[in-house]
Amino acid sequence: MSSSSRTDSSYQSDHLSNLPDALLIIILSFLPTRIAARTSFLSCRFRHLWKACPAVDLSADRCTNIKTFEAMANSALSRDPSNPFHRLCLRLEPGFFRKLRERDSCLPSLLAKAHSLGLRHLTFDHCGIFDHTFDDLDPLTVSIICSIDSLQSLKLPTVPPQSLPSVVNLPCLKTLSLTFDIETPVETYLSDSDSDSIHEDYSTDFNRFLSQISFLGLCLDDLRLRLNLNTGFTLSSQTIRKLELFIDEIFDPDEFVSISMPSLEMLHLEMLNIDCDRLPRIEANMPSLRKADLKLRKVHEGDVGVVARLLNCVSRVEDLRLDIVEYLVISSILMYLAFI
Repeated sequence: MSSSSRTDSSYQSDHLSNLPDALLIIILSFLPTRIAARTSFLSCRFRHLWKACPAVDLSADRCTNIKTFEAMANSALSRDPSNPFHRLCLRLEPGFFRKLRERDSCLPSLLAKAHSLGLRHLTFDHCGIFDHTFDDLDPLTVSIICSIDSLQSLKLPTVPPQSLPSVVNLPCLKTLSLTFDIETPVETYLSDSDSDSIHEDYSTDFNRFLSQISFLGLCLDDLRLRLNLNTGFTLSSQTIRKLELFIDEIFDPDEFVSISMPSLEMLHLEMLNIDCDRLPRIEANMPSLRKADLKLRKVHEGDVGVVARLLNCVSRVEDLRLDIVEYLVISSILMYLAFI
């Protein structure tokens, strides 16, 4: 055989099969589960190898059949309990998620199975363009999620106020990311008094939920919240070191946002103030803060005192990034775009 033939043969040979199982499992864990499962056609050795991956990524971006998705999920979680199971990521299109939610037992049974396997990290993601295109999680699903006591990190899409659980049992949780929005379509048809009453109930539910988060134990150190509220709120924790807070809107500028976090070291705060005339007032106790990134939008002349008090709260940081856009600047840009 010529030298060139031997080189071509060596180049085309299968080098994966010579790798040990542990290394192959690590490689497969970087692939979406749907792709990793296809390796089962390579050989008998690969038939069950993908099921030993510690991460399961169930994507429905090209899946239109609920039964197919359910079968794939059941197969991915039908594993030897001795194999570590660390991460579950559900990437669903809004329409598909709605269909999945209509099958009452599908999502709860999937989460219950993951819980029994010692799930540590849970992420609900979306395949849509915008965050708000993801359908709301129903109360039963949220209740099951908030009872997975092995969770160390949790990322959820929009959680409606009526879905917030009365009991949260997440003693190992270190990282939490969620969106809370009190706006619901039904309020369009309510009178002002009825709408105000519902908003008040929703805000009470939200603050109660936050108080439970504050008492999760000595683990939670990373919190990310995106909020659209009609009232002020309090964030209090002895352990959180990193806070990302996105306030899309607070309808009443006279309300207070109170942050009491003695261990907080990094703060990222964005106040979009979409439909409000004033920024909400902020009170903060963050003596350990080292880095602050503040982005304030639609700042009016009357907000000078609010901004000054906020800057006073972060006056001792080592690294401060400040991005302020005045209301008149935004108005000018919008007027310019309207005439293009």
